[in-house]
Amino acid sequence: MDKRAPQQDDVVVEKVVLSFGINGRQNKSDTTVNSVQGAIRSTKRRFPYAQVWVPLINFSSALPNDEKENLQSLNAHIKKNMGFIPPLPEEKFVTTVDDVHWTSETGAAMFDHWTAFLNLSAP
Repeated sequence: MDKRAPQQDDVVVEKVVLSFGINGRQNKSDTTVNSVQGAIRSTKRRFPYAQVWVPLINFSSALPNDEKENLQSLNAHIKKNMGFIPPLPEEKFVTTVDDVHWTSETGAAMFDHWTAFLNLSAP
């Protein structure tokens, strides 16, 4: 059974944002890069006329060094190879006590940051 939403012929997708990284922070960067590249290819096939944007990954400086290095490596790959959205300014980025999950204020700030960068407005 196909669980995809029905395609509407009168809708043209102009921009797609794909967010990666923090859940794969323990993976080797090559593994995550391959996943990102596969997702980009699939997205471009599904939405051939859309701009595909990938936000650089904000993360807590309190993460273990190996996880920070994995995320830094992924950010470097994203920045070098695809359209990217700059990270949320550091002073607006706050995680919960687990140093992984965003606070609700950070989530709202991230959404505002991405929509402002992409110059999006409600129809």
